[in-house]
Amino acid sequence: MAADAEAAAARTLCGFVRTLLVLVLELPALIAESLRVEMAGKTQTVLLNHNAIISCKVLGSLPLNIKNVGVIWSRKNPVDGTDVTVFELYGDHREAFRSGASVSLQGLAKGDASLQLPEVQLSEAGEYRCKVVNTPDRGQGTVLLKVVACPVSSLSVEEAKQRLLCEASGFYPKNINITWCKWSQENSQCVNISENVTTNAAIANEDNTFNVTSSLKLKRSLEHNVTYQCRVEHVFLCTPGRRNITMPENGKDLPGGVPHSSPGGGIM
Repeated sequence: MAADAEAAAARTLCGFVRTLLVLVLELPALIAESLRVEMAGKTQTVLLNHNAIISCKVLGSLPLNIKNVGVIWSRKNPVDGTDVTVFELYGDHREAFRSGASVSLQGLAKGDASLQLPEVQLSEAGEYRCKVVNTPDRGQGTVLLKVVACPVSSLSVEEAKQRLLCEASGFYPKNINITWCKWSQENSQCVNISENVTTNAAIANEDNTFNVTSSLKLKRSLEHNVTYQCRVEHVFLCTPGRRNITMPENGKDLPGGVPHSSPGGGIM
Protein backbone atom coordinates (compact mmCIF):
# COMPACT_ATOMS: atom_id res chain seq x y z
CA MET A 1 0.00 0.00 0.00
CA ALA A 2 2.81 2.40 0.88
CA ALA A 3 4.56 1.67 -2.43
CA ASP A 4 1.31 2.32 -4.35
CA ALA A 5 0.85 5.62 -2.54
CA GLU A 6 4.40 6.69 -3.35
CA ALA A 7 3.95 5.78 -7.02
CA ALA A 8 0.70 7.74 -7.18
CA ALA A 9 2.36 10.75 -5.55
CA ALA A 10 5.22 10.58 -8.04
CA ARG A 11 2.80 10.51 -10.96
CA THR A 12 0.90 13.45 -9.55
CA LEU A 13 4.11 15.47 -9.08
CA CYS A 14 5.29 14.59 -12.57
CA GLY A 15 1.94 15.67 -14.02
CA PHE A 16 2.08 18.94 -12.08
CA VAL A 17 5.62 19.72 -13.27
CA ARG A 18 4.68 18.95 -16.88
CA THR A 19 1.59 21.16 -16.63
CA LEU A 20 3.69 23.98 -15.16
CA LEU A 21 6.29 23.62 -17.92
CA VAL A 22 3.63 23.68 -20.63
CA LEU A 23 2.03 26.76 -19.09
CA VAL A 24 5.37 28.57 -19.00
CA LEU A 25 6.03 27.74 -22.63
CA GLU A 26 2.54 28.45 -23.93
CA LEU A 27 1.86 31.88 -22.38
CA PRO A 28 3.81 34.36 -24.54
CA ALA A 29 1.64 37.24 -23.46
CA LEU A 30 2.56 36.81 -19.81
CA ILE A 31 6.23 35.74 -19.96
CA ALA A 32 8.76 37.48 -22.18
CA GLU A 33 11.14 35.30 -24.18
CA SER A 34 14.39 36.25 -22.47
CA LEU A 35 16.34 33.11 -23.40
CA ARG A 36 18.23 33.18 -26.71
CA VAL A 37 17.71 30.02 -28.76
CA GLU A 38 19.59 29.57 -32.04
CA MET A 39 18.62 27.14 -34.81
CA ALA A 40 20.89 26.04 -37.69
CA GLY A 41 19.30 28.24 -40.35
CA LYS A 42 15.74 28.16 -41.63
CA THR A 43 15.93 24.66 -43.09
CA GLN A 44 17.76 21.38 -42.52
CA THR A 45 17.90 18.51 -45.01
CA VAL A 46 18.38 14.83 -44.24
CA LEU A 47 18.43 11.70 -46.42
CA LEU A 48 15.64 9.14 -46.12
CA ASN A 49 16.40 6.43 -43.51
CA HIS A 50 19.39 8.40 -42.19
CA ASN A 51 19.72 9.76 -38.65
CA ALA A 52 18.92 13.44 -38.16
CA ILE A 53 20.19 15.90 -35.58
CA ILE A 54 17.95 18.98 -35.60
CA SER A 55 20.07 21.73 -34.12
CA CYS A 56 18.89 23.90 -31.22
CA LYS A 57 21.48 25.84 -29.18
CA VAL A 58 20.87 27.84 -26.00
CA LEU A 59 23.00 30.99 -25.90
CA GLY A 60 24.07 32.80 -22.74
CA SER A 61 25.11 31.63 -19.28
CA LEU A 62 26.69 28.19 -19.44
CA PRO A 63 26.88 25.51 -18.19
CA LEU A 64 23.18 24.92 -17.53
CA ASN A 65 21.79 23.20 -14.48
CA ILE A 66 19.70 20.64 -16.33
CA LYS A 67 17.51 20.02 -13.28
CA ASN A 68 16.19 23.55 -13.80
CA VAL A 69 15.82 23.18 -17.58
CA GLY A 70 12.78 22.04 -19.55
CA VAL A 71 12.80 21.19 -23.27
CA ILE A 72 9.85 20.43 -25.52
CA TRP A 73 10.34 19.49 -29.18
CA SER A 74 7.25 19.48 -31.40
CA ARG A 75 6.34 19.14 -35.07
CA LYS A 76 3.59 21.13 -36.77
CA ASN A 77 0.68 18.97 -37.90
CA PRO A 78 0.37 19.62 -41.67
CA VAL A 79 -3.39 19.09 -41.52
CA ASP A 80 -4.55 21.47 -38.78
CA GLY A 81 -1.35 23.40 -37.93
CA THR A 82 -1.24 22.29 -34.30
CA ASP A 83 2.04 21.36 -32.59
CA VAL A 84 2.45 17.63 -31.92
CA THR A 85 4.94 16.83 -29.16
CA VAL A 86 7.91 14.73 -30.29
CA PHE A 87 10.06 14.79 -27.15
CA GLU A 88 9.99 16.45 -23.74
CA LEU A 89 12.44 16.75 -20.87
CA TYR A 90 12.17 18.40 -17.47
CA GLY A 91 13.96 17.50 -14.26
CA ASP A 92 14.40 13.74 -14.12
CA HIS A 93 11.59 13.16 -16.62
CA ARG A 94 12.30 12.33 -20.26
CA GLU A 95 9.66 11.07 -22.68
CA ALA A 96 9.86 10.34 -26.41
CA PHE A 97 6.56 10.49 -28.28
CA ARG A 98 8.40 9.40 -31.43
CA SER A 99 10.40 6.18 -31.13
CA GLY A 100 14.10 6.88 -30.59
CA ALA A 101 13.76 10.65 -30.23
CA SER A 102 16.21 12.06 -27.67
CA VAL A 103 18.15 15.06 -26.37
CA SER A 104 21.61 14.49 -24.91
CA LEU A 105 21.83 15.43 -21.22
CA GLN A 106 25.57 16.04 -21.55
CA GLY A 107 24.93 18.28 -24.54
CA LEU A 108 22.09 20.11 -22.79
CA ALA A 109 24.35 21.05 -19.89
CA LYS A 110 26.53 22.80 -22.49
CA GLY A 111 23.55 24.54 -24.07
CA ASP A 112 22.87 22.00 -26.83
CA ALA A 113 19.18 21.03 -26.91
CA SER A 114 19.38 19.43 -30.37
CA LEU A 115 16.85 16.72 -31.19
CA GLN A 116 18.16 13.35 -32.39
CA LEU A 117 15.90 11.30 -34.66
CA PRO A 118 17.01 7.89 -35.98
CA GLU A 119 16.05 6.63 -39.46
CA VAL A 120 13.96 9.61 -40.54
CA GLN A 121 11.04 8.94 -42.90
CA LEU A 122 9.43 11.13 -45.58
CA SER A 123 6.34 11.61 -43.42
CA GLU A 124 8.46 13.30 -40.73
CA ALA A 125 9.34 16.32 -42.84
CA GLY A 126 7.90 19.64 -41.69
CA GLU A 127 8.34 22.48 -39.23
CA TYR A 128 9.94 21.58 -35.89
CA ARG A 129 9.84 23.80 -32.82
CA CYS A 130 12.38 23.77 -29.97
CA LYS A 131 11.09 25.30 -26.73
CA VAL A 132 13.47 25.74 -23.81
CA VAL A 133 12.87 26.93 -20.23
CA ASN A 134 15.75 27.75 -17.90
CA THR A 135 13.79 29.03 -14.91
CA PRO A 136 12.72 31.79 -14.99
CA ASP A 137 13.80 32.45 -18.60
CA ARG A 138 12.46 30.85 -21.77
CA GLY A 139 12.94 30.90 -25.53
CA GLN A 140 12.08 29.00 -28.68
CA GLY A 141 13.02 28.57 -32.33
CA THR A 142 11.71 26.80 -35.42
CA VAL A 143 13.30 25.04 -38.38
CA LEU A 144 11.93 23.33 -41.49
CA LEU A 145 13.14 19.74 -41.87
CA LYS A 146 13.31 18.42 -45.44
CA VAL A 147 13.68 14.69 -46.16
CA VAL A 148 15.03 13.57 -49.54
CA ALA A 149 15.65 10.17 -51.17
CA CYS A 150 18.40 9.76 -53.77
CA PRO A 151 17.59 7.86 -56.98
CA VAL A 152 19.01 4.47 -57.90
CA SER A 153 19.77 4.49 -61.63
CA SER A 154 20.29 1.77 -64.25
CA LEU A 155 20.90 1.64 -68.01
CA SER A 156 19.94 -1.26 -70.27
CA VAL A 157 19.31 -2.17 -73.91
CA GLU A 158 15.92 -3.15 -75.29
CA GLU A 159 17.18 -4.92 -78.39
CA ALA A 160 13.72 -5.73 -79.76
CA LYS A 161 12.78 -2.04 -79.74
CA GLN A 162 16.27 -0.83 -80.68
CA ARG A 163 16.49 1.58 -77.78
CA LEU A 164 18.37 2.30 -74.56
CA LEU A 165 16.42 2.50 -71.32
CA CYS A 166 17.58 4.65 -68.38
CA GLU A 167 15.64 4.15 -65.15
CA ALA A 168 15.76 6.15 -61.91
CA SER A 169 13.86 4.75 -58.93
CA GLY A 170 13.11 5.45 -55.28
CA PHE A 171 13.73 9.22 -55.29
CA TYR A 172 12.05 12.13 -53.52
CA PRO A 173 11.10 14.92 -54.14
CA LYS A 174 9.58 14.46 -57.57
CA ASN A 175 11.75 16.86 -59.59
CA ILE A 176 14.56 15.10 -61.46
CA ASN A 177 16.55 15.64 -64.65
CA ILE A 178 17.75 12.91 -67.05
CA THR A 179 20.00 13.80 -69.98
CA TRP A 180 21.79 11.78 -72.67
CA CYS A 181 25.12 12.14 -74.46
CA LYS A 182 27.49 10.01 -76.57
CA TRP A 183 31.13 9.84 -77.66
CA SER A 184 33.25 7.70 -79.97
CA GLN A 185 36.86 7.06 -80.89
CA GLU A 186 36.63 9.89 -83.40
CA ASN A 187 35.07 12.37 -80.93
CA SER A 188 36.23 12.15 -77.32
CA GLN A 189 33.78 14.84 -76.11
CA CYS A 190 30.44 13.63 -74.79
CA VAL A 191 27.94 15.29 -77.17
CA ASN A 192 24.47 16.00 -75.79
CA ILE A 193 21.56 14.16 -77.43
CA SER A 194 18.07 15.63 -77.64
CA GLU A 195 16.54 13.80 -80.63
CA ASN A 196 14.75 10.47 -80.25
CA VAL A 197 14.65 10.88 -76.46
CA THR A 198 11.43 10.14 -74.56
CA THR A 199 11.19 10.75 -70.82
CA ASN A 200 8.00 9.60 -69.11
CA ALA A 201 6.25 11.34 -66.23
CA ALA A 202 7.39 10.27 -62.76
CA ILE A 203 5.29 7.53 -61.14
CA ALA A 204 4.61 7.52 -57.39
CA ASN A 205 5.41 4.44 -55.27
CA GLU A 206 3.50 3.27 -52.21
CA ASP A 207 6.19 4.78 -49.95
CA ASN A 208 5.74 8.21 -51.65
CA THR A 209 9.04 7.99 -53.54
CA PHE A 210 9.05 8.17 -57.35
CA ASN A 211 10.29 6.24 -60.40
CA VAL A 212 10.95 7.62 -63.88
CA THR A 213 12.11 6.15 -67.19
CA SER A 214 13.88 7.81 -70.13
CA SER A 215 14.54 6.04 -73.45
CA LEU A 216 16.79 6.75 -76.42
CA LYS A 217 15.88 5.33 -79.83
CA LEU A 218 18.98 4.01 -81.66
CA LYS A 219 19.98 4.26 -85.30
CA ARG A 220 21.74 0.94 -85.70
CA SER A 221 23.04 1.53 -89.24
CA LEU A 222 25.09 4.52 -88.08
CA GLU A 223 26.56 3.04 -84.89
CA HIS A 224 29.80 1.29 -84.11
CA ASN A 225 32.10 1.68 -81.12
CA VAL A 226 29.90 4.42 -79.70
CA THR A 227 29.47 4.93 -75.96
CA TYR A 228 26.17 6.30 -74.69
CA GLN A 229 25.66 7.84 -71.28
CA CYS A 230 22.56 8.76 -69.30
CA ARG A 231 23.04 11.26 -66.49
CA VAL A 232 20.57 11.46 -63.59
CA GLU A 233 20.56 14.68 -61.55
CA HIS A 234 18.46 15.13 -58.44
CA VAL A 235 18.75 17.36 -55.34
CA PHE A 236 22.10 18.76 -54.18
CA LEU A 237 22.65 16.05 -51.54
CA CYS A 238 22.56 13.30 -54.17
CA THR A 239 25.64 12.63 -56.31
CA PRO A 240 24.68 12.76 -60.02
CA GLY A 241 24.33 9.23 -61.39
CA ARG A 242 26.05 8.33 -64.68
CA ARG A 243 25.54 5.06 -66.56
CA ASN A 244 27.43 4.14 -69.75
CA ILE A 245 26.86 1.57 -72.52
CA THR A 246 29.31 0.95 -75.36
CA MET A 247 27.85 -0.39 -78.61
CA PRO A 248 29.76 -3.14 -80.47
CA GLU A 249 31.42 -2.87 -83.87
CA ASN A 250 29.28 -3.07 -87.00
CA GLY A 251 28.02 -6.54 -87.73
CA LYS A 252 28.35 -7.77 -84.13
CA ASP A 253 25.29 -8.65 -82.09
CA LEU A 254 24.49 -7.28 -78.66
CA PRO A 255 25.40 -10.07 -76.22
CA GLY A 256 22.46 -10.41 -73.87
CA GLY A 257 21.24 -6.96 -74.84
CA VAL A 258 24.02 -5.19 -72.87
CA PRO A 259 27.32 -5.00 -74.75
CA HIS A 260 29.19 -2.97 -72.15
CA SER A 261 27.42 -1.32 -69.24
CA SER A 262 29.09 0.50 -66.38
CA PRO A 263 28.68 3.40 -63.93
CA GLY A 264 30.90 6.44 -64.11
CA GLY A 265 31.41 9.56 -66.13
CA GLY A 266 34.74 8.97 -67.87
CA ILE A 267 35.47 7.73 -71.35
CA MET A 268 35.33 3.97 -71.57
